[in-house]
Amino acid sequence: MEKVDFLITTMDRYNLLEELLDSIFVYYPNAIITIADQSKDINTEFYMKWKDRNLRVFPLPYDCGLSFARNVLVKETKQPYKLILEDDFLFTHDTVIEKMLALVDVGDIIGGAVIKDGRRLKFEHYFKKEFETIYQIPDWDLYEFYNGIKFKKTGCVLNFFLAKEIVFEDTLWHNELKLREHQHFFYRVKNKIVFTPEVKIIDNKKNNSRNYQALKGRDEFWKIALEDLGAKKFKYQNGNCVEIEGDKIIRYRENSLNIAI
Repeated sequence: MEKVDFLITTMDRYNLLEELLDSIFVYYPNAIITIADQSKDINTEFYMKWKDRNLRVFPLPYDCGLSFARNVLVKETKQPYKLILEDDFLFTHDTVIEKMLALVDVGDIIGGAVIKDGRRLKFEHYFKKEFETIYQIPDWDLYEFYNGIKFKKTGCVLNFFLAKEIVFEDTLWHNELKLREHQHFFYRVKNKIVFTPEVKIIDNKKNNSRNYQALKGRDEFWKIALEDLGAKKFKYQNGNCVEIEGDKIIRYRENSLNIAI
């Protein structure tokens, strides 16, 4: 694990971040952790609880955005593998990062399972672009085994993944995207992506402030993302769509699948 950087982005959720850090150190007491903190009022005293741990914090401008924060993290850390985390996760005995490391021969990005209320949040897919629309298309759950670990090839995973440093030599997040950066990032990644359901982490979202919810709800960044990819519309596998209409983003629902795969 000395070859892994644990990278966390956080903003105005010290209560959740504390739970995450405590859970990491239960299972990985020697974890190398770097945090990008874009909180409105950065609480430097908060981090003193872990002053004897291998933990660094980069205080960033308020609301500089997830993309900027993640780019700082990958540029300022030196280990060959980067574990991307969000501040509302929790490690458990099923969060076995060694299994991700065991899959680096078959993938450059290894995604793990995010569990919410006992159920896995399924988000793996490939992309297909037709004219000015980008579609999520199924990966068909074609599981294999490597080193005894179950995995499948895919084109996108959630923000719980281990990545080789080489990934970020080719692809970084778009700094203008404070939000809506996820699909934009994975659409551009050309490295091999795999997913394993055997490494699990808990989604610990709860009690977000109204201000935080308002910041997270900003759809104007979808417009930047789509235009940068030469598209006007994005369609999820479940039929939800986001589309540029004039200077705005609209959301609506269509049939879940209407494209030849």
